[in-house]
Amino acid sequence: MNSFQNTFILFDSAIGSLPEFPSLLWIDGKQNLDFIKLFKFLKKELTLPNYSQPNLDSLDEILNDPDWIEERMGLRIMIKNYPNLLFKEMPTRKKSFITILNSMASSFGYETVWIEDCAEIREDLIELGFSFKPQENKTPY
Repeated sequence: MNSFQNTFILFDSAIGSLPEFPSLLWIDGKQNLDFIKLFKFLKKELTLPNYSQPNLDSLDEILNDPDWIEERMGLRIMIKNYPNLLFKEMPTRKKSFITILNSMASSFGYETVWIEDCAEIREDLIELGFSFKPQENKTPY
């Protein structure tokens, strides 16, 4: 069992200097206002299996599958415009999505998810009991 405890990295887009990662997926909250759109985006960009269904349970199962994780080592997920992400959904869906990402990142064994810093993400992470820290000036490998 993996004992890595995920920490979300909060980045400041005004700084403009983000580390380069070998495998990077940008999720723009302004482009993913509802779950169906987000799911289709993730399915395409992460090449999720054809059997995946557009619901949180299916997404959780796939993103936390050991075989899927092994094939994508090195992946980083960057989320910008967090307040807009899943804006058309109930707030619990966004928090469920963040919970899925936390579980996935814990399985990867390194800080996988970076989110643009804002008051809403800090509030959500505190409410969910997840740790976070601001971006450091060095590349976290």
